Amino acid sequence: MVTVLEHPLITHKLALMRNKETGHKDFRENLDEIASLMAYEVCRDLPTEEVHIETPMGPCDTQMLSGEIILVPILRAGMGLVNGIMDLIPTAKVGFIGLYRDEKTLEPVEYFAKFPKELPDGIVLVLDPGNRRQCDCSCRYDQEKRCQEHPYGLSGRCTGRRQGFHGSTSGCRSVSGGFR
Repeated sequence: MVTVLEHPLITHKLALMRNKETGHKDFRENLDEIASLMAYEVCRDLPTEEVHIETPMGPCDTQMLSGEIILVPILRAGMGLVNGIMDLIPTAKVGFIGLYRDEKTLEPVEYFAKFPKELPDGIVLVLDPGNRRQCDCSCRYDQEKRCQEHPYGLSGRCTGRRQGFHGSTSGCRSVSGGFR
């Protein structure tokens, strides 16, 4: 399923980023804010569990996330989304995948992968703001195969939902069948 976020704040911040007069500092701040807004929408239906806590006013039954969040940016462009999402989900774990497209076969080739040593079961958010070249490459990358084969990767732990963050129309078309 692909969800296109047509939110006025996201559109406004994208316009600010695209303006040739926008400096580096403002560009990065807007990117962080867009990432937070996107994460807020994408995480809308994350699984929760009921917990009992003590508040200053007394006991309370409430909901908390029932699993870990693992952010996996596709290097290097995906790194731009990490800070904004970490502002919203500061307990998220972070892993990394580096890919490039083989010029002859046009297939993605992994050149780097690093994940937390004790990677929990949870929700994997694959982060790739993607221009056409990067996004097509990362989206066709077989995540299920990667989950089963990587020695320090997501081995046996890809039971959670995988969500792609893509910032281009071509990226959205490319993942429409690949992520849930």
